Amino acid sequence: MSLHAASRTASIPLPGARATDPRRSRRPVARRRPSRRERSSVSSDASRPDASADAAASAAVVSGVAPRSRRVALVSAIGLASVATFGTPLPARAGNPLSDFADGQLQSKARLFMGPLQLTLDRLAELRASEAALGVDELGKTLGAATMDCLNPRGPLAAYASVRDVCTLKILLRSATEGPAIRNDVDGPLARAAAEALVDLQGSYDDLAEELAREPGEGTRDAAFGACERKVKVFAAAILACFRLEERRNDAVRETFPELFAAA
Repeated sequence: MSLHAASRTASIPLPGARATDPRRSRRPVARRRPSRRERSSVSSDASRPDASADAAASAAVVSGVAPRSRRVALVSAIGLASVATFGTPLPARAGNPLSDFADGQLQSKARLFMGPLQLTLDRLAELRASEAALGVDELGKTLGAATMDCLNPRGPLAAYASVRDVCTLKILLRSATEGPAIRNDVDGPLARAAAEALVDLQGSYDDLAEELAREPGEGTRDAAFGACERKVKVFAAAILACFRLEERRNDAVRETFPELFAAA
């Protein structure tokens, strides 16, 4: 076949083929705006539980769907896929990281508050074991240390005791009721219970001081120390309650100080 015949054959349109007009191909093609039914069908498909994986893909390929509709369909598909993956929705509290963070901070504060109370238990045990061998001055200092300066404040604190509170336990109570650690209504049940527990504890400290100032009777020393230890534990429980934590967080604090929260 000659070159001339080949060129003529190439220019002949094949059967069924549509001739392309270059001028027409450059003309913009008018796109039909999707109807409300078409737009709503995308959203309804995405909301079907059995079509969560396909909702995003179908929304992306439907011609003419507005970007906002595609975003809505995609978000719906992601939400349904999450439910399908994890089985049951997460608890509402787990969906609030700020609330979880705040509760964690309160739990840390509550744990810090228990430290001085555990220390007073330890010092009371040391005083019980050594008080018979201590002189008067040494006994007074050890008693002040054991009661966290609520009795016989030590050293420089003694000079301030007449003008300001130096009792560590009173400071803890005030911080756990009036702030800044946490605020509770001072006339509410939690604050009243903590204040009453401290009054009882200070009363047991006074009884212990009187007991140490006289000759011991049969079992009187152990009774006085035992009363202090029990009331420290009651005060610790009342302070922990002021933080109003979930029970699982209360348990975590108690596990850190098993002796402090052991049954009296």
